[in-house]
Amino acid sequence: MSNSFKWGAGFNACQNEASVKNRGSRLFTGKLSSLIISKPTSGKHYVLLLVKEDFKLLPAVNKTVWIDVGIKDLAICSDDTKFNNPRLTVKYAAKLAKASRRLAKIKKGSNYFNKQKEAGYCLNPQKNNPLTQRFYPQDDLKTYKQKQNDRY
Repeated sequence: MSNSFKWGAGFNACQNEASVKNRGSRLFTGKLSSLIISKPTSGKHYVLLLVKEDFKLLPAVNKTVWIDVGIKDLAICSDDTKFNNPRLTVKYAAKLAKASRRLAKIKKGSNYFNKQKEAGYCLNPQKNNPLTQRFYPQDDLKTYKQKQNDRY
């Protein structure tokens, strides 16, 4: 796989000479194990990279901290640290409602119906890209107290 893949500001695969920009939110240092390219109904291309990487454990903290998980705030810690709840559906709710109302008035099976259906898929947050929007705040929350070890 090492001779069929080049990494930089983008990547090139041997089958396709066109370069694809890297818009990943996380950097990695390690050996690339596999690469999966997918194209869902929204029409965007997504790349899944599997990387083998050595990691180091964070030092253990000998303090107990309570965490209150809620709806308004994602979590509130015992030292009054608040983590905001990313409201993912609010961002697309009005546009998705308008697109679905427009879709209900169109004749099924027509080309315009299919185009409008694809536009609805692009607006739907569950089909958009839920992994990057949903799980990164939770990952940051899990290691927040260990990274702030100097405060205790």
